[in-house]
Amino acid sequence: MSSMQPEIVVGIDFGMTFTGVSYLRTHMPAPIFIQKWPMRAHESNRKVPTVLHYPPMGGSPEWGFPCQFVDGKHEWFKRYLDPAHLEDCRRQVPDNDLPTIDEVRRWYRDYMSCLFTYISRYLQDIMGDWHARRVEFIFSLPTTFRSQEISTTLRDLLRQAGFGRGTHHTLDFGLTEPQAAAVDAAKHSTKSLNGGDILLVCDAGGGTTDFALLEQMTARGARPELRELTTVPGIDVGSTNIDTAFETLVDSRLRAGRLHLAENTSWTMMNSTEFQMWKCSFGHASTEDTPRFTVTVPYLDEGVSNREAGIEGGKMTFSHSDFEDLFDPQVREIVRVIRQQLDRLRQTHPGRFVNYLILSGGLGSSPYLLKKLRTAFVLNKHQAAPYLEILLSDEPQLAVCRGLVIDRMQRITTNRNVLTGRICPASYGILCDMPYDEDNPQHINQTPYKDPINGLLYVRNQVDWMIKKGEMIDIDKHVAHNFTKIVCKVKEEKTETNDNRRIWRNRVVISHADIHRLPSNSDHADCFVLCNITSNLSSVPMSEFEIVKEHKSWYKIGSREKWRIAEHEVRVVIGSTDIKFELWFKEQQYNKPNSIRVEWLEGATIAAPNENRRLDSNILDGIRKRKAIKNSKDKDKTAQNLRSNLRSPRLGGSSRSRF
Repeated sequence: MSSMQPEIVVGIDFGMTFTGVSYLRTHMPAPIFIQKWPMRAHESNRKVPTVLHYPPMGGSPEWGFPCQFVDGKHEWFKRYLDPAHLEDCRRQVPDNDLPTIDEVRRWYRDYMSCLFTYISRYLQDIMGDWHARRVEFIFSLPTTFRSQEISTTLRDLLRQAGFGRGTHHTLDFGLTEPQAAAVDAAKHSTKSLNGGDILLVCDAGGGTTDFALLEQMTARGARPELRELTTVPGIDVGSTNIDTAFETLVDSRLRAGRLHLAENTSWTMMNSTEFQMWKCSFGHASTEDTPRFTVTVPYLDEGVSNREAGIEGGKMTFSHSDFEDLFDPQVREIVRVIRQQLDRLRQTHPGRFVNYLILSGGLGSSPYLLKKLRTAFVLNKHQAAPYLEILLSDEPQLAVCRGLVIDRMQRITTNRNVLTGRICPASYGILCDMPYDEDNPQHINQTPYKDPINGLLYVRNQVDWMIKKGEMIDIDKHVAHNFTKIVCKVKEEKTETNDNRRIWRNRVVISHADIHRLPSNSDHADCFVLCNITSNLSSVPMSEFEIVKEHKSWYKIGSREKWRIAEHEVRVVIGSTDIKFELWFKEQQYNKPNSIRVEWLEGATIAAPNENRRLDSNILDGIRKRKAIKNSKDKDKTAQNLRSNLRSPRLGGSSRSRF
């Protein structure tokens, strides 16, 4: 292992409802989870609530368990980190109380700042001298986050929160959530995977459900290696949609019973230990003999019963059918996408079969979901999965953060990732000058220019597609474009003082079009400029640049001009969730300060198409409900202030109230 490699890797799975953290040192056999959290130091909790609260009187924000049930807290904001999704919700519910994108980003930054401070103190107590150690923080993203803008913005916010700012600390985005869950399964599954086995991973969490289709590349017992077969867009399906559906059901019951309780009654019942317990255990054999599930109605006397509201002795009762109605819309969407992927596998890889369906995430651990999936795909066999086995992760809620750490640490110790190959989600190219071809229809109406060195004609703003959508990205091979840039004439090099002659700007473009429709130049509607790349070799001594002679026809008189040229390479590192760039000069990475700068442009905001994504009605109902609760609280506060004014004497001693 290189002395510059991290000795500690920390994996962080920021979730819609809970956040998980695991860590691994180079000498440890397996990752360890942080299970002690503020206000829960004497008990084990696999995750910490993704909840933030700003005290009304100011001061540092509260986070996690201490503010889990506090009024005015911010929760379930992960999906709003996608600006396109936030605006979609805003359009669907015009009269809303949705936050601005700047507010959501501030919540994320402040929550992550609290988390970073706690992780640092926790690991400092265990390891000592924490800030002097080489630490890498690895984060995952859901597959519903499909624009570069999201990961770029989150990276900046994480640095502001403290991650990667230490002298020996770095941060990076690793695998997508389902990819990380697949890596965890390959390492910790109770089943030994054979080479050639195909895995379909379903990571169903609080706000999204993400999928990955991968092939096991190594033989049974060997160091696991996986290869992605296709990209599968995620869907807005998760346990919070079940929670919101329950709120809606309770509200309809209260209206039917003509019970005028507090506006947040259904919200309180949804957050209750009783409902969450029934939700998590629903479908398990232990609940089959329970005819009714009961949840206490707050602010209601124990002796109150209301037939229309389904209330008996102060508790609202629910049948198995009621709970099925809460779950089934989410289950149907998951089944639909799984069936869609099996159909696609049959078309793209005829004769291949999915061997294992692996479930992870909070909703992924649901006994009811497991039972429904067995009915859909084991009892009723699909042609692309005739011998399917469904496996549940041994740590379904922690599979993602553990998989992140396993993949990275295997790379550090063996120079091989667990996930060795990924499917490119889009086509990436670079705008450059290409030789002019008068027979090329794409060069019609283009104005060619003559290169002063080789004398050939070139046209500008042509796209060199470095890698195309659907192609395999080999983790151990780079994608790059070679540039030859003129620095200056040799006879002028001693007087050349303009460092800008060794600084060049190039544009990287992106296209989500099918590969047979890729444009050849930047004027096409399906071609977006992703970013400007500025390559800076101004600190390279002039003598390091190659000398070439200009091309001159045999019939021309005079000596040939000599030029200094800079041959360099811009490498593109396409990750699972973001993209980075490296500058290489003379077969070595050139990483002097400011040697390569990236300015993100319009293409970074263009999300890859997601035919699976549908805005769940429960999400919209939840937005309306939060607005109603806020309006009720504002009304109560106004009434309270009014009563306070009525009781308060006027200045000057009069007891008459003012309006």
